[in-house]
Amino acid sequence: MSGQAQDAVLDKIKTYSNEARRLQQQQLDVEYPDPAARKARFRRTSQALQEQLKRRQIEFEKIRASTGPASTAPSADVRQRIKQLRAITAAYTQLTAEAPDLPGPDSLLPAVLAARVVNETITQTKSAIETVVSQLESTEQQIEQEQTSLTDAKLLHEALEARITRLQAATRDKSQKTPDQLARELVKSKEKRETDFNRETERLRHALNEFIDSRLAAMVAAEDLGGPVVGDLLDISDEMLEAGFSNHGKVKASKRSGASAAQNQRRIDDMWSSRQDSSERDLAAKELQELLDELLANSGSSGTSDYVELDRDSAAARFMVRAKVAQFHPKDARRLRLIDFGRELDS
Repeated sequence: MSGQAQDAVLDKIKTYSNEARRLQQQQLDVEYPDPAARKARFRRTSQALQEQLKRRQIEFEKIRASTGPASTAPSADVRQRIKQLRAITAAYTQLTAEAPDLPGPDSLLPAVLAARVVNETITQTKSAIETVVSQLESTEQQIEQEQTSLTDAKLLHEALEARITRLQAATRDKSQKTPDQLARELVKSKEKRETDFNRETERLRHALNEFIDSRLAAMVAAEDLGGPVVGDLLDISDEMLEAGFSNHGKVKASKRSGASAAQNQRRIDDMWSSRQDSSERDLAAKELQELLDELLANSGSSGTSDYVELDRDSAAARFMVRAKVAQFHPKDARRLRLIDFGRELDS
């Protein structure tokens, strides 16, 4: 093939490609800058489709009028069956030879169909995206839970390994010692635990006494004098205790009257005949500490002997009951005992 022939072929290919691209762009171009032109194009497309539909209906009516009812099943007669096959073959051959009835270049049908397909694709894609996002969130939450479980499992594994190592070391150590050595070590261990327990008990008791002397005693004394319940008024001074409280639990503005002072002095004399020179704060602190000592001393007893007999209805006893540290006897409010917090664990 000469060079001129090759150039001619290439020119034809380029021309065909450009024309096909132009026609495709024209078919897909639905939006017109001119609304009137867009309406006119839609109207022409609608009319063309209606005319094509009418034409097909007329042809169908002619065919149905000129022929009998078509058989929907193969005939049992061989000759009739051959005729049916020949008729079907002829129909397919005729339809295959005919050119397809496609819309014209000016029709909007391809663009409308393409837009419908694109719209359906967009809708399906949005639905798929929402589903994927929901699945992604669920998967992320599951991953977080699995990571937390994995971390807990690792910590538990490390703790178990450390425990196994300690037990193995203790077993090896015990296997190398005589029964006498093990017994002495056990006694020393128990003595050390008892010493540590007593030391911690003394430390806690010292801290409790300091709290009673600095804060709690004044509030208990105020409640005993008819003032606010322990905890309602935190800062109570000795001057407020000296002034006394009204029937509504309020601090009196003036000093106590002679009758009120005598009444309180009689209460103090009845409680602590040997400590008439002590303040009401000190008396309340001593009452609290002695009541705690009695309760602790009787807490190890069994049956009803762990109760402490109360001389009077004191604010100290009521405070311990409200704090759920102690409880009254179910049938006798003059008897008090500590609540045994470890009884359920021991059982």
